[in-house]
Amino acid sequence: MALVEVIAFGITYFRLPSKNLLSIIWGNLVYGIIYTVIIYFLLNFTKEERPLQKLIFKTASIAIGVLAIVSAGGFLHSFLSVKPTWNSINKVYSKSNEAPTFKRGETPIALAPKTVINRVRKASSDIPHSQYYSISNQVQAQFFKNKPVYVVPVEYSGFWQMTKAGSIPVYFIIDATRQNATPHFVKRPYRYATSAYFNKDAARQIYRHSTSWLDLGSPQLEIDNAGKPYWVQTLYKSEFLSHRVNYKKLHVAVMNAQSGAVKIYSIKNMPKFIDEGITTAIANKLNTDFGKYKYGFWNFSKTGVKKPTGNGVEDGVTSVFNQNGTISYFTDFTTDKTGSDSALGYSMINARTGKLTFYRANNIMDSDGAKNNANQDYKAQQWKANMPILYNVNSRPTWVMTILDSTSAIRGYYYLDAAIRVSMELALPQPVRLMHSDKLWLTVVPRLVILIKLL
Repeated sequence: MALVEVIAFGITYFRLPSKNLLSIIWGNLVYGIIYTVIIYFLLNFTKEERPLQKLIFKTASIAIGVLAIVSAGGFLHSFLSVKPTWNSINKVYSKSNEAPTFKRGETPIALAPKTVINRVRKASSDIPHSQYYSISNQVQAQFFKNKPVYVVPVEYSGFWQMTKAGSIPVYFIIDATRQNATPHFVKRPYRYATSAYFNKDAARQIYRHSTSWLDLGSPQLEIDNAGKPYWVQTLYKSEFLSHRVNYKKLHVAVMNAQSGAVKIYSIKNMPKFIDEGITTAIANKLNTDFGKYKYGFWNFSKTGVKKPTGNGVEDGVTSVFNQNGTISYFTDFTTDKTGSDSALGYSMINARTGKLTFYRANNIMDSDGAKNNANQDYKAQQWKANMPILYNVNSRPTWVMTILDSTSAIRGYYYLDAAIRVSMELALPQPVRLMHSDKLWLTVVPRLVILIKLL
């Protein structure tokens, strides 16, 4: 019996199961079955104790049956009753000609996260005692002092490295829209991280302070205006005996990465420095639920079903820096038909409020088709299209993609007219020709070369 309790403690401690009522009932059901089997089959009862054994088994069986019915009902409700989830999404429909437009000096072309991570890893040797640390695969888009940047956390390389290091001395920051930007580390030591163990694990620390809340995705690192690091995670409180999400009641857990202090805010009241209170993981779920459940679960004809392509670079979405100092998540949608490369439209989700704006589109290719077109042009070089985003360029729907080589270095930018399938390869000048102040803005990069190819 003691062994079972130890196993139960280990599962709870390391897996961090959700703490809402349905999950608690499910956990008690599993452990109840284990205890009943042990009591009835593995423990030795005397002849005089047999009636007591049967009574315990009968009572436990009834309790297990009730818990099983309640658990099954709760999980079926969570899985099948999805129309209210769709209704809770804050959504607006717009026409494609109302979509965000590339404008001179206004629309930045952000560096691809793969490129950012590659550059940060090359600079990681500058970290004191760098053998204790590794670079995270997480790239956080943010406005820092009104400038678009990427923040990249540093991680512990392992358990023994964590015990030796004691804390993480730095995180990296890099200009998100400068083609030749180099990352630099910021000395802000922090002890709590997603790569830490036991009570220094950021996810575990948030879990301890968010009783009865459910999380959506892993914590993301953001910094305030003074450069102090915080872990941010989107939470929700499920309905009674259900795991169903109500997007109108999302909250955000904000944890000081240095002290471990955790505060929970509603979306409307979270600190101003947080740009992505709606994390990329929940943005991806928002898109999936929006495209799939307009007519509920029992929509066997798939009427109105739209499928996100998942070609975004962060959990299937791509962060876009807006001129007004906000960040949106971009995702395009296609039909549910296999092999189709026709786009039905795309969404822009406000990363702070969760508002989803869907732009309808007709007779344009989706991002799968756009990437395939670009990749075919660079098949010999083995370069790949990355981070496709659909914009209006001169009132035409145009795919904008970053071309990366095998080392994730930028080789250029590829513009593909999504309607008539005419592509424009925008090759950047050599980095040595770029002034330090030149940013990646459409039509304002010096010596921009345009090559038009008929497909």
